[in-house]
Amino acid sequence: GDSVNFNLTINPLPTNAGGITGNSLLNLCPVATAEAFSISAVDNATNYTWNLSAGVINSGSGTENITVDFTGVTGNVTVQAIPSNSCGVRDSTPIFNLSFSVVPVVDLCIISVDTASLHNEIYWARPATNDIDSFRVYRKVSALIDTLVATVAYEDETYVLDTLSDYNPNSNFEEYTITAVDDCGNEGKKSDYHRTMFIS
Repeated sequence: GDSVNFNLTINPLPTNAGGITGNSLLNLCPVATAEAFSISAVDNATNYTWNLSAGVINSGSGTENITVDFTGVTGNVTVQAIPSNSCGVRDSTPIFNLSFSVVPVVDLCIISVDTASLHNEIYWARPATNDIDSFRVYRKVSALIDTLVATVAYEDETYVLDTLSDYNPNSNFEEYTITAVDDCGNEGKKSDYHRTMFIS
């Protein structure tokens, strides 16, 4: 029984990738581009698979440092280290959640009726911000439908006269809401509804 020596080469798996570094709060308007994300280099890995829920890698694909152009306003990022051999892969990194700046919410201040009692008047305060291009004022038609009464530029008077002919302030109350719209056309959340006073 002579013994024979064999040289064995052990191909280890990569270690698990650590956390992702990068901005987690991104611009909504314009949607963020060239955003950098990175992980520390992983032992025994030669390639990295990045997964993006709403973006496109514009540089660094397959490496530990990428830049991303975003195409939507929801998202998260993960990355998986790919080994230098065919023995398998490690788990993806913990999910890196992204959020996007939001269009400000605006509130209505006063809803009244004009002196002739023909049309409702809607007033609001203009927030001091560079994030709003215009306002949209809506009147509730049903539980699911609001009709657009007017769109008002940010710099214009913060007042709307509802001259649409499908309501009568002398026979019923009405409910109004307002939204802000940014320069990219993204519309913010609707304010709480405000109801006109109707006294019969």
